[in-house]
Amino acid sequence: MSEWTQTGKSNEWSMDEEARMATSAARDLSERAASHAKRVPSDSFDRAVRRALLLLAGAVVVLIAGIVVLVTLLW
Repeated sequence: MSEWTQTGKSNEWSMDEEARMATSAARDLSERAASHAKRVPSDSFDRAVRRALLLLAGAVVVLIAGIVVLVTLLW
């Protein structure tokens, strides 16, 4: 079966070809979703590490501020 139909308009897709394209697009979408799902745990881990580092940096800033306040009050 040819990919093109002869319906009076040149280059018009047949219904079979449209169905094949839709099936292919759905398959590609599901494959992309599956590959994205495989990447999500590492993305979540990266996000958790970034959040932990930000919390650690915040704790360091609070600790330094507390030391500065104590030194200022005791000076």
